[in-house]
Amino acid sequence: MTIDQEIKHQEEISDRYARMSEYEENNGNDGIAKDCAQCAADHRQLAEWLTDYKELRNSLGAVKLNNMKEALELIRAYKAENATLREFNDKIYDVLSEQFGCPCNFSLIDEYMLKNGGCDDCGGAIPDKEFWSRYIQTKLIGGRTDEEP
Repeated sequence: MTIDQEIKHQEEISDRYARMSEYEENNGNDGIAKDCAQCAADHRQLAEWLTDYKELRNSLGAVKLNNMKEALELIRAYKAENATLREFNDKIYDVLSEQFGCPCNFSLIDEYMLKNGGCDDCGGAIPDKEFWSRYIQTKLIGGRTDEEP
């Protein structure tokens, strides 16, 4: 049975008891009429509560769905923003490596570069672009790379 079917069922029972109450009252059975009227009111109240419950349930479902859609939109926006930032960083590393080659050729970071595997100019295995990335992440930004212990 669905909630709509139960609401309809409770309304039908309420209507039936209301008719019985009227019938009993017309026949002078005030006690039975009063009991039937109370049953009619009780079933009508149950139908109203079920209707309220249905509306509340549907409203909560809509709110949850709306919240999920908003969260998904935010996640997509953050992913796009992060992808854009990664592209920007890669372009910076490309420019630095194209313009200057290895960072250890132009600064006091020779020790850092040699400690972390050397560079193309120093005979190491890691490309200049990767060294610029590691250097900026660890020294300038203050972060840590996956390569650091």
